[in-house]
Amino acid sequence: MLELTGGDCTSDRPGLDLVAVLDVSVGVWDWEIEEVKTAMRFLVRKLSRVDRLSVITFDKHARELWPLRQITGASSLRELEDLISTLEGGWLSSSNGIEEALQAGLNVLADREVCAGRVAAIMLVSSSGQQLVHGDATLWVDVGDVPVYTFFFGGKDSDPMVLHRVAAKSMGGTFSHFRKQDAGGLTMAFSQCLAGLLTVAVQNLELTVAAVRGESRIVKVTAGSYPQEQHKDESVTVRFGNLYSTEVRKVIVELHLPIIYRAGSTEILDVTYSHDHPAGRMKFVAPAETLTLWRTGLDFSEEEKPAGLLSEEARLRTARMVKEARTMSSDCQRLLSGAQHNKLVEAHNMAELQSNSPLLRTELQEVFQLFKTEMYYAIRGCPYTLSWESCHDRQRLVGRRCGMQWFVTPHMDKYLQQAKMFLKEPTMPMPSSSVDEDVNQQVGALTFQDISRSEMWRLSSDVVRMRPPPPHSPLPPTVNSSGGLFRMFQKKQSGSS
Repeated sequence: MLELTGGDCTSDRPGLDLVAVLDVSVGVWDWEIEEVKTAMRFLVRKLSRVDRLSVITFDKHARELWPLRQITGASSLRELEDLISTLEGGWLSSSNGIEEALQAGLNVLADREVCAGRVAAIMLVSSSGQQLVHGDATLWVDVGDVPVYTFFFGGKDSDPMVLHRVAAKSMGGTFSHFRKQDAGGLTMAFSQCLAGLLTVAVQNLELTVAAVRGESRIVKVTAGSYPQEQHKDESVTVRFGNLYSTEVRKVIVELHLPIIYRAGSTEILDVTYSHDHPAGRMKFVAPAETLTLWRTGLDFSEEEKPAGLLSEEARLRTARMVKEARTMSSDCQRLLSGAQHNKLVEAHNMAELQSNSPLLRTELQEVFQLFKTEMYYAIRGCPYTLSWESCHDRQRLVGRRCGMQWFVTPHMDKYLQQAKMFLKEPTMPMPSSSVDEDVNQQVGALTFQDISRSEMWRLSSDVVRMRPPPPHSPLPPTVNSSGGLFRMFQKKQSGSS
């Protein structure tokens, strides 16, 4: 098992270009509109002047409510908050509403002149109502390498599958779900997503593993839903996109080793990683490291695997079984109770025996309850399971139930607490108004470097007005300044395979 970890956050973080795409159709209830307004107010207060925001709303058609621009002071903050306060339901959504809005958001990012060294992302919020029941957004829009984070607040008559597929097709995007009963759920989900986007440590991260000729052969590389490419020399590269500060990616490499007849040290795997360099489009490539194993020729048992590897394998098997249970239904409205029940029982029993994670067992019990009836499954079970899949496929936190969180980072915890305080007293100032102050508190000194006047002018003038969406072309890659570290967890000894 290889483990890559994002470095600590620094005061010279890359700026964020964020597009918020908001569903304001007639199908969105008043409580949902209010949730969106509150979440957006929190979001804009956490951005600093190195960040830029664009807001697009949609019902039947998409409209640019706020062009891509900085929030440079109190006056522009008030202007944007006043604009957010005017949000209200529009027309009943059509099948093209979300397509047009998503394409408009991609166009905003594609048309930037200032993009080098900046993080780009889309946050898409929708009730995923009737306009999506017969559609498949994965066929509509090519999101390229832009991470799209989707937030679903639909109910029984809504279809979460499209938002899930949009996030899954993007590079590192996630699908989050909350209900009316989860008061402030969108604000808390926004806070943790934003905490990651504002603390990106590595951009366009790639990991390459290569077998050592004559000593090993790669059988399988397991890295969730991140794209893999096998090269002519049989090495494998996994693309992770952005990695947040202190965020971790675990990759399991299954190797076949030839039979040996005497004990000895053997080189079995070459590992290297790369990411974009902050100065331009070239990549930083780390020197290759080689994993060496002492082979005795004896067989080994499961107990001899490191505890971290056993735990990761148990998590992956459990996540796969829950996904299989969900896919036994053709959609989120139909429940095949017998087969799904048996699959979940199998997952639960396996987790009890093989996992030392109380969180995994607790969440499996929750899933088990949500699969009991068709009504529970349609309203809560299916979207909850989709968010489970998104979380475990990406190894990234998603918005679900408070207190049941995987892959959380310290900044996500901090932002969650700030969101809870904001929900109690929206008019009170937050402990820190932006991530830069949060980072400065963490590093212990106010070392944030003001961007130059010329850069301020470039950012403020790089405003793109929305126009009919042309055919989308992939975005140029963005870059960042931080590096990453990796660790390798290996078996104590190996036998003939």
